[in-house]
Amino acid sequence: MARSYGLEWIPVRDEHYDFTVPRSRQERPAVTEFRRILADPAMREQLRSLGFGID
Repeated sequence: MARSYGLEWIPVRDEHYDFTVPRSRQERPAVTEFRRILADPAMREQLRSLGFGID
C-alpha cells in the first residue's frame, strides 16, 4: 500500500493473515461472499499486484 501512495517502504518481514470462521457460521451470506471474492482469479491477481503473496 505504501508504494501505491508514493511512500518509501522497507519491509522488515512478511506478514501472514489467516481468516477463521466457526463452522456454524460458514454458510452466512457475508462469509460465503467473502470466500467467493477471495477465490476469484481477478481478485487474486489484484491482490498479487498489491504485493500480497497468494498460496
